[in-house]
Amino acid sequence: MSRDDSRGGFVISRHGYDLTVGSDGKIKGSYDELAGNPPYKLEIDGAVRRGEIFLMGKSKTTEETSYTWLFNLYNLEHVPGFHLTYDFEGRPYASYMVLSRRKLDDKEYYALLEKDLNKFYIYPTKKSK
Repeated sequence: MSRDDSRGGFVISRHGYDLTVGSDGKIKGSYDELAGNPPYKLEIDGAVRRGEIFLMGKSKTTEETSYTWLFNLYNLEHVPGFHLTYDFEGRPYASYMVLSRRKLDDKEYYALLEKDLNKFYIYPTKKSK
């Protein structure tokens, strides 16, 4: 999910990944940011470590870097994680994401998000007086 005020606020940001994993766990590849106008490509470097996947994407088009952390690799049909990058207004953000072998429609994405809501949390800090 990303934010684009020119398109009415929140938009589901779809990515198409093409990744290769080496025997050493290193990942190379790319992904297309399909919600961009026009869509653009990011080159990927990453690694599989201890049941988690870390990806760093670099875009020549937007000169941005994105970071993706995927975990719980027990169900390879739907791997949850977080995507950290900049929205279409240039503001940094973190978003829940799902890596899936097939394209998910909005209803499926939101159902997975709702299912995972209790797994992730942020403790608010108390403001000092």
